[in-house]
This record gives sequence, structure tokens and C-alpha cells, in this order.
Amino acid sequence: MITLPARTTDPTASDLQYRVALFLQQHRLAGGSRLRIEAHRGVITLSGQVPSFHQRQLIYSFARRVAGVIQVIDQLEVVPVEPPSPPAVAKAPLAVVA
Repeated sequence: MITLPARTTDPTASDLQYRVALFLQQHRLAGGSRLRIEAHRGVITLSGQVPSFHQRQLIYSFARRVAGVIQVIDQLEVVPVEPPSPPAVAKAPLAVVA
């Protein structure tokens, strides 16, 4: 999920935020992440949580590719998604066959 701050008075910053978010969504990089994108004079700040370091690196490098981005500030936090624990199996006593 990608969150953009409320519309700013700077239409250029709002447009850049939207283009970065759209670019990340088109490349399916936002799945499993909670991202916030802020822009100010060509500087993009990425914050939020991602499930892996690899995805963090991809998001950072793809955000840099968007036209108009001068600098990317990476404030992303890696929070690994824990796999679901297996269901508990009831331990029944073993029957001994004589």
C-alpha cells in the first residue's frame, strides 16, 4: 500500500509523488509494503515498512529512475514477514500391537 500526503501547495511536488507511486505500482514493487512518499523540490523521501532488504533496494533504485527526481532519501524499515506457524498437531498416545 502506498500513501501520499495530502495535496501540497506545490503542484510539482504532488505530481512527482504521484508519478513515483505509479511507477512503483506498475513494477509491482509495493506489494507487501506500507510506503509513504513525500516530495519537495525534486527530493523524494521514502518511509514505511518493506518485507525484505532486496525489496527496499528495488524500491530505492526504481524511485531514482523517475523523471524529475533529483535525490531519494531512504527511510524505509525492513520488517520481515513471519511465515504462519504450522497448525498444532495433537499428540495421541501410540498404540502398541502385541
